[in-house]
Amino acid sequence: MPRARTKKVLEVKKRLIARLESGYFSSGERFFSNRYVATHFNVSYKTAHTLLNELEEEGYLKRKGQSGSFVAGLQRSYQGVAIYAPRRIEDPASYSNFLFELLKGQLKKENLPYEVFIADCSTKLKEELYPIVIDLPCLQEQLYHLNSYGLFLNDKPQPGLSSILVDSIYCDNYSGGVAAAQLIQQTFGNAKSTIFAGPRNDWRGEARLKGFLSRIPDARVVFAETWHQEIAFKRLNLLFAEPVETLFCCNDKLAAAVVEYCEKAAFKRPPIIGFDNLPISEVLAFTSIGVPWQEVIEIAVKCAAGRLKQNGSAVRHTMVAIKPVLRGEFLKTEEENGRGK
Repeated sequence: MPRARTKKVLEVKKRLIARLESGYFSSGERFFSNRYVATHFNVSYKTAHTLLNELEEEGYLKRKGQSGSFVAGLQRSYQGVAIYAPRRIEDPASYSNFLFELLKGQLKKENLPYEVFIADCSTKLKEELYPIVIDLPCLQEQLYHLNSYGLFLNDKPQPGLSSILVDSIYCDNYSGGVAAAQLIQQTFGNAKSTIFAGPRNDWRGEARLKGFLSRIPDARVVFAETWHQEIAFKRLNLLFAEPVETLFCCNDKLAAAVVEYCEKAAFKRPPIIGFDNLPISEVLAFTSIGVPWQEVIEIAVKCAAGRLKQNGSAVRHTMVAIKPVLRGEFLKTEEENGRGK
């Protein structure tokens, strides 16, 4: 005759069921392991194994050999990937187009089916497709109401309940700003620094600005109020209203606007550091705080492939490190100091 369950074991099972019914775990998400249950609830490994088996028999879990225990229930099934992006992805000179083309290439390489949607904040998401979102954070609430996973590319979700199903991949913007300031200090000493910043309400630009100011707090700041080269050009009279000895532009498109302005005005451009390392920074030969774009895209597509396979694991916010790409005056100084090898 089997031994009666102790009060403690009954309580552990009750607590495990409460966790499963709380709504914290999504269908398909990995649940606690035997070892975790044994250690956390102070029961034997055998007891933990038995309890998880019972939860599987009762329909709470699905257990897979060598993989672990997963929350049962109806899982969302995706037929492919949907790329949602603003119309500027059609502009070959835009940052959005650069990301878009890299993403398409990687999806094709991994043989993942995808559709492209030129979108805005009113666009209704396709429930049967896993969404990868470029520059449209306003779609976050819709993901939450659809109870659908989604991925923000080079962006992060707003905090709160609506973020719980949003994967994201972005770079260390604050560190990039710090690195830009350090490069200017190493190369030009106490030369006066100016920052050509992006829009005031963009978290990426704010982080880059704060990082730079943490090292050079007296830098002059001029806001372009945009990330786009054509619009930024209209703000350059304000930027050059005072002498500019060294310049940190919070993205490469702003730096490109400065180079164009200097060429048209026929005066020598100041030493410039941009941010992103888009192709334009190489064409115009200015230093840029580089983002490892290919790695960003590979992480994004790997995440999408997992979601298409009904991977219900917890969402991840992945931050990749930056690496300055030196050109012009900055490269020359590094080589003279023996650091350019």
